[in-house]
Amino acid sequence: MLNRVLNSETNIIITPLIFTVIALLLLQHILICILILLAAITLIIRGGRYIAPVLIITYLTITSDISENLRLAVNASAFIILSFKFIKDYGFDFAQYKRVPTSIKYFTAFTLLSMIASTIMSEQIMVSLIEVLRLTVFFYLMYVFYSYLRETKDAIIYLDSLVTAGIILSLVIAYSFLSSNDNISTLKLQWLIHEGGYIKNVAAAGGIFSVTIPFNLAALFMERLSVRKIKTLIWIFLIIQVIALLLTNSRAAFLAVSISTVLILFILSKSILKRIIYSIAGISFTVIIFFPKVFEIFSTFIRAGRIFKNTRYYLWDIAFGVIRGNPVLGCGPGMFKFYMYKYLPVMLGSWTERQINRVYIDAGTGHAHNFLLYRASEGGIFGLLGAIGMIAIFFYISKRVYGKVKHNRDWAIIITTIIAAGIGLTARSFFESTGLLTNGWITRDLPFWTLFLIVIFLYQNLIIAERKIEEL
Repeated sequence: MLNRVLNSETNIIITPLIFTVIALLLLQHILICILILLAAITLIIRGGRYIAPVLIITYLTITSDISENLRLAVNASAFIILSFKFIKDYGFDFAQYKRVPTSIKYFTAFTLLSMIASTIMSEQIMVSLIEVLRLTVFFYLMYVFYSYLRETKDAIIYLDSLVTAGIILSLVIAYSFLSSNDNISTLKLQWLIHEGGYIKNVAAAGGIFSVTIPFNLAALFMERLSVRKIKTLIWIFLIIQVIALLLTNSRAAFLAVSISTVLILFILSKSILKRIIYSIAGISFTVIIFFPKVFEIFSTFIRAGRIFKNTRYYLWDIAFGVIRGNPVLGCGPGMFKFYMYKYLPVMLGSWTERQINRVYIDAGTGHAHNFLLYRASEGGIFGLLGAIGMIAIFFYISKRVYGKVKHNRDWAIIITTIIAAGIGLTARSFFESTGLLTNGWITRDLPFWTLFLIVIFLYQNLIIAERKIEEL
């Protein structure tokens, strides 16, 4: 039976999870768990086609929160491995390189050139130049990942890798929560928890779940995964990820997952969506009337009292100040942090200022907590246009691809989920700067860009090359 499972078409998900669960049960040190997981994946996979999927899992599960040195080693190793593999397969014969749609070329060139222009006018050119170089490397890695999308099976494996990373993180978060008496006590006393496992910023984990949970949900509707045993596993994975998402208490991720879930169910099964809505409405009414204490606990958990009094609003105010002072080219890539106190809208020493200071000290980038404000404040009008253009291109080519695959049920479900997840991430971007294009912060942006690469691959083949999905 185990041999059948390991050799099934879903082994890219199931097999790593077997070793993950064993590691989590037997070991306490999370780094050792992850190294065992990666060793297991390496032993299981065969052939070069799995290099990119394994690196997707690696990038999303081994973060600098575990070890800065380990993360640097992963980044350097991945860059070398991918570059070696790419040169070995494609050489320097540019005619053999995979083509990308013209709109993607223009977007990439526009983004990099506008960032270079902004860098030239930056008060700290080296800080901004590092951001440009990092984004350049990110685009290069994404092109290499794109180059190894050769068949529809490769696209499926990429998606499976994303979901695998989400499940691994959810297991780690659940384990971390259950193994900490402090967390359990805090939840009992305050009904408020922020658990990200080894990831310090829970928004990062929430961003990953914003993509993996919708695909886990969509898998329940796919014909190729309709076998009862596989569906049971999918349900288990979905429940674990939802629990982990709740433990992160990332409200922006709650919003993203809620929106994508509603869209997926609206398109794939309106009857299920209606039953869920009626059930939620009935339960909510009953709780409010008969169990008001439960409603208070729920309000505390989602921090309802802070919805209209939030540090984000002051950060947005700062961002608008930066934009007004630097409307054309912005303050420069990576420079927002150095302008925060110049446009500080509150008194020094106040509670709000201390909250802003936490963002100033702890956040690596994306201090504005809004994607469009982040791009506009650092890149000016050109940064804003590039951000809007990227989102527009993503949905445009996704819609075109959907028109070509809508008669194939499984692929219609996949593209529907990509669009739904994209809408969810866009909604999330109003409250989080990271998750779409964060100057090459690969851990934050890789989930979205994996979806982007898949629709670019399908668009290039189905729309431009005019092939059929069955031919890929």
